[in-house]
Amino acid sequence: MEPRTRGSGPQNPSAADRVRAELALPRVGGIDGEQTRVNDSAVTDRRVTYPNMARPSDPTAKTRLLQAAEKVFVENGLDRARVEEIASAAGVSKGSFYLHFKSKEHAFNEILGEVLDILGQALGSMEDGLSRQQGKSHEAIIAEWFEQDLRFFEYVWERRGVVRLVLEGGGSPDHRHLTEVFAQHAEEATVRFIRHGVSRGYYRPDIDPVYAATFIAGGYDRLARRLVSEAERPDLRLWIAEAQAMCLRALGTPDFIASTVSFHQRLLASDLGDQAVG
Repeated sequence: MEPRTRGSGPQNPSAADRVRAELALPRVGGIDGEQTRVNDSAVTDRRVTYPNMARPSDPTAKTRLLQAAEKVFVENGLDRARVEEIASAAGVSKGSFYLHFKSKEHAFNEILGEVLDILGQALGSMEDGLSRQQGKSHEAIIAEWFEQDLRFFEYVWERRGVVRLVLEGGGSPDHRHLTEVFAQHAEEATVRFIRHGVSRGYYRPDIDPVYAATFIAGGYDRLARRLVSEAERPDLRLWIAEAQAMCLRALGTPDFIASTVSFHQRLLASDLGDQAVG
């Protein structure tokens, strides 16, 4: 029942793929996978293709520039960010910035593309996991969904500044539509999750998958927006458990609801035991 995700296969291009098509950026690694950096030799944005640039002598400059740019974009938004400030924060000259990026928009697009690609791949792995549920108990399936959700939201918290920027469209009108692209795909994927659950007998057959997906995907979107606005790290295990319980109790068959209650009771007991030991 993962309430969001990318599709598997060419017939269901991921939200990240759709956004990358808008930005014309290559793919990068995922939350659990190895990072594959962008090829500097042929970077393209939505307006113009840039020729090969001379390879800079400082091998760490681009990484430092991206880290500095992320910080500046998070603090100021894209429109108010200044190249001079990014270069200064990275400890390089303004000229060095232009060895790696044609413009601040180009740097922002690379950061945006990386985050959306990582989130998209994480969501996609959830959907891919549906095919591996055969023979598992209801509680084992619910536990697997819980851990997948927890890893996803831990990444959202870890990169909360830039994720908040993504959710706000980069602080620039030119990028606001990208958030809707991602949200629309998440809702479409939720429909597939619900239909899968109905076909496996986890969810009630009287549910309308489209309407249910709208509520669930919207709820998780609001949860992510609340998370990136928190001043201190909340108890994500409790957050995910409560969100999961509400969704599964609304959708599940009596047997699946019973397994949900049992899993969350054991989870709560285990967490309370860990706190008592600590």
